Amino acid sequence: AGAFRRFADVQLKTLAQPTTTPSEAPFARVDLLRQVPGAAPIFPPAMYSEGMGLLSEGRYADAIRLLKTAAAADPLTATGAATVKIRDGAAALRQGALPAAIGHFTEAVALDSKSSEAHRLAGMAYWADEQYDRSIDHLQKAIVLNPSDDRSRTALGDVFAAAGRAKEAEQTFRDAVTVVPASGLAQYRLGRLLYDVPELWPDATSALEEAIRLRPVIGSDLLYQMLTRMNLLALSLDSAVDSGRRRIETNPNHAEAYRVLGEAYVQQGRDRDAIPQFLAALLVQPRDAASWAALAQSQLRIGEYGTAESAARRAIQIDSTHAGAQFALANA
Repeated sequence: AGAFRRFADVQLKTLAQPTTTPSEAPFARVDLLRQVPGAAPIFPPAMYSEGMGLLSEGRYADAIRLLKTAAAADPLTATGAATVKIRDGAAALRQGALPAAIGHFTEAVALDSKSSEAHRLAGMAYWADEQYDRSIDHLQKAIVLNPSDDRSRTALGDVFAAAGRAKEAEQTFRDAVTVVPASGLAQYRLGRLLYDVPELWPDATSALEEAIRLRPVIGSDLLYQMLTRMNLLALSLDSAVDSGRRRIETNPNHAEAYRVLGEAYVQQGRDRDAIPQFLAALLVQPRDAASWAALAQSQLRIGEYGTAESAARRAIQIDSTHAGAQFALANA
């Protein structure tokens, strides 16, 4: 609490200067990759999950050993009668040449009908071509041939969703997290699907929390954003504060994350705790009208009318149409 008060005093003086400019990244964070606000999560396939976990813990020798073992067993590295056709098809698919890709994968399946990778990639190509029934058929065959491959299972759920078959998509993702519990991608896809259905938010929360535990390479920011929003709307304010704090730990250079955490404190009636969060948002982005307005409203509620007036005026200078800032200014 004392550190927050000292930060608030310093930041208010800094923001009072007319030449305040944002730092490129005022908070330092060391990790494998930089977290980008709003980026969709990227997970390693389930077979690499344990090795990636050791990597994040700094156990590099053990991580390399496990990752090499996983790579050797990966269907992507398998060789066989259809290998050349699979590689040609994959190259065509990356270039968007869908008829050529489908042709190569069809030949690959004819050469080796037991190749789960040939069926999986054929399913991906038909999905890209919006031939959903054929895509589903190939992906289902890939799953039968290799039940532990979460790539095929999550792709099948995505195809069901793209085809408007939401119930089948949900069941596919639920099956995926049951059979391959180490699949962060399957957990995320399940949580993302349920996120759009408020009555299923408890299940969505569980899936997203599990996805976070499985360490996405990037994209934790978005997962915490979704969790915080669900908790706020469900009035689970303690949980909203917790997920908001963890979001900032993941990506401390995102102004909106501080503002949302401040708003969670406001809903708890904790304006004095909210103020440092709004000031932190302004440390990252000084020309954020929403953060200035939120700061003014919290200062107004605790009786700091002079600073509330100043903050409201700064918000209006940036966005004269901001109703919350106009209201705070009038009341101050």
